[in-house]
Amino acid sequence: MSRLRLSVELPVHGVRVAEVRELALAVEAAGLDGVWIPDNLVPLRPGAAAPLECWTLLGAIAAATRTVKVGSLVLVLPLRDPVLLGLQAWTLADAADGRLVLGIGLGGFTYRRAAQQLGIVARELSDRSGTLATAVAQIRAALERAPARPVPLWIGGRSRAALELAVRAGDGWNCPFVAEFVARAADLDAALAAAGRAPETIVRSTYCLAAVAPTEAEARRLAGKAAAMAKLFGDIESAHVFGTPERAAARLRELARSGASEVALHLAGDHASRLDSIALLGRDVLPLLAD
Repeated sequence: MSRLRLSVELPVHGVRVAEVRELALAVEAAGLDGVWIPDNLVPLRPGAAAPLECWTLLGAIAAATRTVKVGSLVLVLPLRDPVLLGLQAWTLADAADGRLVLGIGLGGFTYRRAAQQLGIVARELSDRSGTLATAVAQIRAALERAPARPVPLWIGGRSRAALELAVRAGDGWNCPFVAEFVARAADLDAALAAAGRAPETIVRSTYCLAAVAPTEAEARRLAGKAAAMAKLFGDIESAHVFGTPERAAARLRELARSGASEVALHLAGDHASRLDSIALLGRDVLPLLAD
C-alpha cells in the first residue's frame, strides 16, 4: 500500500499572490504532494476584500512550482462554461507539465451569493445536479480534442448526484466533510459495484482542517484562529488533524485505513504559522506516514 498523499489547500482570502506562491513553494520544498485552490468568489464576511480568483491563481502557482500537483478544490461548475473550462484546463495542464487535477462540484455555501454577484440566476440543487453530467461530458470532449497532457477529473461533493457522477465520469472524488467520509465512501463503493467498476479505479480524498504544532498547547492556539471554519466543518481537535506530529500522523493513518488515499489540509493560523506547519508536516509527519 502506498503512503497517504498529503496536500495543502492554499488561502485565497486576505492574502496577496506573492504570499500564496511562497506557501506553494514551501509545500514543494517540504516534500508534500500537492496544492489545491478553492473557488471562492465572494468575501467570507461583508466588507472584506474580494478573494483571489481560483483559475487565475492556479496559473500563477503552476508556473512557480515544478513537482507538486496543482488543482482546484473545487471549481463551482454551475458558474462556469464547461466547454471553455475544458479548453482552459488542457492549456493549464500543458503549462504545468501534466500536474493539473481538475476538481469540480455543484457549489457550496457561497454559491447563491456568488451567482448574485456575477449576475447569474441561482439554481436549485436538483437543477444543478441534473445538468452536471452534461457539463462533465462537454469538459471531457474538450479535453480529448486537445493535444496536451491528460487531466484527471475529480468530483467534489457528498450528494447522491456527486457520487453517481464520480462513478460514471470521475478519476477521483473528494468528500468536503471529513466526519462523513466513511459513510459517503461506503455509498461510493455501492455505486461502483452497481456500475461494475472496480473500487481501486477512483482516488478517494477528503478535506480536513489542520492545527499541527510541536506542542498540544500551540496546536490549540492555532485551532482557535480557525474557529469560524470549525463552525462549518466541525471541531478541529476531535474531528480533523490536530496536535503534535505524532498525534496528527495517527489521525492521518486512521483516515488512510478508512480508505482515503489523499488528505487536503486547510492550515489554521496566519502566514508565518502556515509556513511553520508546512515545514513540520514535511519534516516530522511524512516520515511517520511512511511507517
